[in-house]
Amino acid sequence: LNGCKSGRLRGRPDAMVALAELEEQCGDIGRARSMLDAALEGPARGSVEVIFRRAALERRAGNVDVQASMLKDHAKQHPEPAARALLARKLAKLFEGLCRPCEAHKVLLDAWESGCRDVYLTAELATLTLSTGACVETSGGGEGFSNSLDRSLAFFEESLGSGAVAVERAPAEMRFLWVAYVEFMVAHGAPIAKLRNAQYRARLAAAATASGCAGQGPESRKRMLDDPNVDGTAKAARFETTDTDPEWALAPVMPPEMQAASMSVNESAGGA
Repeated sequence: LNGCKSGRLRGRPDAMVALAELEEQCGDIGRARSMLDAALEGPARGSVEVIFRRAALERRAGNVDVQASMLKDHAKQHPEPAARALLARKLAKLFEGLCRPCEAHKVLLDAWESGCRDVYLTAELATLTLSTGACVETSGGGEGFSNSLDRSLAFFEESLGSGAVAVERAPAEMRFLWVAYVEFMVAHGAPIAKLRNAQYRARLAAAATASGCAGQGPESRKRMLDDPNVDGTAKAARFETTDTDPEWALAPVMPPEMQAASMSVNESAGGA
């Protein structure tokens, strides 16, 4: 640590963080702040972990408003969407713990409007939108939607269909987003037609991921079972055996519109 003070380790953010912790333990909060600020202005610029440590220092010192202000500034100014999402989620949790849900919702909404499509931020924003409906109406964030549930579902839909972002996501992230979407709809009484549609699309996404398809969304899986491939071969039926996880076993293989058509045909045949 003497090396950090003298300059031999000044370029090492881990050494600067360690020294800040030691200074705090010795009771010198001011020196600890200075060390972490120096790290953020130098070798640890943009480091979410160091930002969290710096904000947590204020929390331990009893300065919750300073902590919130610091997280808010970094959440707005950070150039990386993934980092903005982490910072916004941290700040939203802080506000929720302080019983300030409307402020928590605004933080997540601001991150969303800045371009963040993080799967966890999406799920948390949808939940807060539903539970803070009055806040949404006051802020104008619910324009064009008949109720908070529709607005919440729209966040999921936009995140799932956000083109290049969805393609770049890891399979585990897409899996989380689909499961969170379906569970959200079930828990909050979404219209049955929308629920069945989401369940069907979730199965398509699971099958596409398991089969190694590059696209993980329903848009990348246009060919149906009876459509020939470019080489004339038929598409293999894989829905029944691809994924045995019960979380994905959420809907019948047949899409809603085909189910309705099938029921009509069966009724006609029965009447005949």
